[in-house]
Amino acid sequence: MWDEHRGKALPEGEQVEVCDVEGLDALAASLTEAKWRFNTRTTYNRWFVCWRSFAKISGCPVLPAKEVWLQRFFVFLMLHYAAGTVQICAAAVAAIHALNGMDNPLSGRLKLLLKAIQAVGICGAKSKKLIVDADFVVRMCATFVEEYPVFDNSMFEIGKQTVMPWNRSIMWMRGVAIILLGLEVGARASEIANMTTCCWQARSDGSVFVVIQLAKNGRNGELAGAVLVPSSGGFASNCSAISFFAEYWFPFLDCYGWGVSEDCESEQFRTCVCSACSPMFPVCNIKTDWPKGVSRGEVTATVKRWAARVGRDATKYSAISFRRGSVSLAAAAKVDRNIRKKHGRWKADSTQDIYTEISSSESQEFGLALRKAVLQSKRSKGKKVEFQQ
Repeated sequence: MWDEHRGKALPEGEQVEVCDVEGLDALAASLTEAKWRFNTRTTYNRWFVCWRSFAKISGCPVLPAKEVWLQRFFVFLMLHYAAGTVQICAAAVAAIHALNGMDNPLSGRLKLLLKAIQAVGICGAKSKKLIVDADFVVRMCATFVEEYPVFDNSMFEIGKQTVMPWNRSIMWMRGVAIILLGLEVGARASEIANMTTCCWQARSDGSVFVVIQLAKNGRNGELAGAVLVPSSGGFASNCSAISFFAEYWFPFLDCYGWGVSEDCESEQFRTCVCSACSPMFPVCNIKTDWPKGVSRGEVTATVKRWAARVGRDATKYSAISFRRGSVSLAAAAKVDRNIRKKHGRWKADSTQDIYTEISSSESQEFGLALRKAVLQSKRSKGKKVEFQQ
């Protein structure tokens, strides 16, 4: 209930009377769970089920968890999963205890163990996903424009899409839109899935403010988003999200009447997902009058499909690739850290460092500086240097 109406007032049908104790208790229970976003709760549930299975096999209590058994459980996980995954599992166990009114089972000894796992745990570790870089974008856009130089409705008509993956024009067009917008605003997969057409807010200077609805680190009423800046020329020359949406994506949505509704809720509830406007990235189905939005899994699949098509290893890419690519490209361009933090919607100052990939030119700077110092010293060898007293 709280997820469905997050950022809005509960409808009258869900309200309870002051004397309805059971109703108030039910709302309180679900409200406490809503402290964690839906995707976080889903992850916590999976890992708590894992702990419950371990407890059943070992014959130890599930709640409250005993320190010695949690220690054994975390060590067992460490043997098979990355250190960061063990941290998430520990957070899940702690969250379920808090939800049931129990003390945090992560004692000082267990916290020390988790820090040790973080320091030495390498079993099951997976390499980071590669970023969507400038070359990826150029290849993707060139491939698309070569096949579809201009928008032609007959080429993107629902119901006439072939089953051959290379000819599914709507899928490829939607993929370009998702990747370009996700890269330029540094969006998460869940934020892309939540977007509706009213998130695109054009400004008088030609720029666009893209609203991030239900931002992961956002609070109700706190506006989150990013600004897109226009470039000269058309999409074929600038490969920008603004040009692509103007030349391809919005004309496609207009053909089917999918756009901003007169009953748009963005003015009244500016941080929630608007239920009146159509999804920004609909999953097209000729049998339905109103489309549903793309899923998080489809966002990831989109990046993998385009990675394979431009000659990259698809297994090394996912939805996180354009989010990491966004901050990495900004860092390489020497954009101020505070701006990168605000653009990426992070709360902690150091979080962006985890997402930032150092460019090859930047990685060479240290070696070049060291080499330059050595050569300078070599040229100065034999010269007499005096210091004034």
